[in-house]
Amino acid sequence: MSIDTGNKMMKTNHFIFHSGIKRKEQKILPGEEGIFFKGINYLESNQRISYLEDKTIDDRYYILTLLGVAKELEKEGIETGIYEGGTIPIQLLVGLPPGDYGKQIRKFREYFWRQGKAVYFSYKGKPYRIRYESVNVYMQGYSAYILVANQLYLQEQPKVLLIDIGGFTVDYLLVRYGVVDRTRIDSLPEGIIMLYKRIMVGIRQRFNLYLEEADIDNILFKRKTPYSELV
Repeated sequence: MSIDTGNKMMKTNHFIFHSGIKRKEQKILPGEEGIFFKGINYLESNQRISYLEDKTIDDRYYILTLLGVAKELEKEGIETGIYEGGTIPIQLLVGLPPGDYGKQIRKFREYFWRQGKAVYFSYKGKPYRIRYESVNVYMQGYSAYILVANQLYLQEQPKVLLIDIGGFTVDYLLVRYGVVDRTRIDSLPEGIIMLYKRIMVGIRQRFNLYLEEADIDNILFKRKTPYSELV
């Protein structure tokens, strides 16, 4: 199961949702997008988590990843009870920006692996028990290159520049004849979140309107936002 733990959005094979969760004191109601994990209810939120250079400092991205796993399991109709022993085995694939890959790969893998122990949680009131059989961490951008390299004969090219515009960072890396040039890798803090901040400042200065990221999303995706919520 592949899950992209983005700074703005979480991405799975079939779902895209905000990288945000919030605690809920009451029990999660049927139909609510949330999970119950280690005695706490967490609801999906459109208010993203503040940027974290190191996503392993707390359990929030671990929980967001569990939420992505739960969404995929429900879509595929996979339940705990159909497996021998009641535990669903999962091979988890995650990624890191090129600039962070070398220094964070081991920590990021262990963050999810946790000695391969069974993980108990419930999603929409339905109990699940999973176990990560393996956790593989890939370099973002280069994984996409590998997917299309043979088809486009990219490994025959002297230079291929890969650019990944993400939530917080713009990542780039140079590939020479199929081999990553380690001296031409970086992650710059110039992603979509920074663009949103500049937009919010400009709108506030010109129109005296205080926008949030969700308001900009609504405009871009043509979802209606009441004027009263913008002032």
